Amino acid sequence: MIPKNELRTGNWVTKNFGANIKLIEGSQIDESEHFLPIILSDEVLLLCGFSFNDYFKLWQKARKLPQAGTELEMDMAYNVRDFGNRYIGVKLTSLHQLQNLFFMLRGTEMEMKAFEANNI
Repeated sequence: MIPKNELRTGNWVTKNFGANIKLIEGSQIDESEHFLPIILSDEVLLLCGFSFNDYFKLWQKARKLPQAGTELEMDMAYNVRDFGNRYIGVKLTSLHQLQNLFFMLRGTEMEMKAFEANNI
């Protein structure tokens, strides 16, 4: 079960019967006792537009062109890192946490077209 205060519209969760759904209405959050988190994995990150940098050993989400750089970086254990590769005290374990952090840091929804298309 996911606590209601961790959910917002736009979050992806798993229903108890195993289907992944995107919360599109605030009223769905009231059903949080029926939701399970989608556990972060390398496959989920790839589908969310992250790539793994073998040199730095980091998961990176690149900015959209024409901007350069990354929007978010995590190590192999999904600990969020700052621009100096320092741990900032945030370890992510689920997709909805990643979505919420991204929104808080960037003020926009994280683009997840490949995840939505594959809906693992």
